[in-house]
Amino acid sequence: MGEKGVVIQVLLAWLTFVIFLIKRYTDKPIRTWWIWFLDGTKQGFSMTIIHGLNVFLSIFLAKFTSTDQSKSDQCTWYLITFLTDVLLGTAICYFSIVYLDVLFTRY
Repeated sequence: MGEKGVVIQVLLAWLTFVIFLIKRYTDKPIRTWWIWFLDGTKQGFSMTIIHGLNVFLSIFLAKFTSTDQSKSDQCTWYLITFLTDVLLGTAICYFSIVYLDVLFTRY
């Protein structure tokens, strides 16, 4: 990653932190700084793990699917694994919450 990539990553990290701060002040009720810090740490840790797994999977899939005639692009595989993670993960969470809500409401 070159200098341009590092600058973009720093700007994205700064933007994410600013949005996270704005979210803290717009939450009702406003959480304490300690709870806010723990929540942010939890989200940051889980995003780092998922990012690492997506990078590993995209490198593996690019090597696994490339042939002598064609090269597979790691960025394309990262986008595919990221979108699959977001869409499938959101769907699983949503339907799990709906199921548990019905289950707990009934019993």
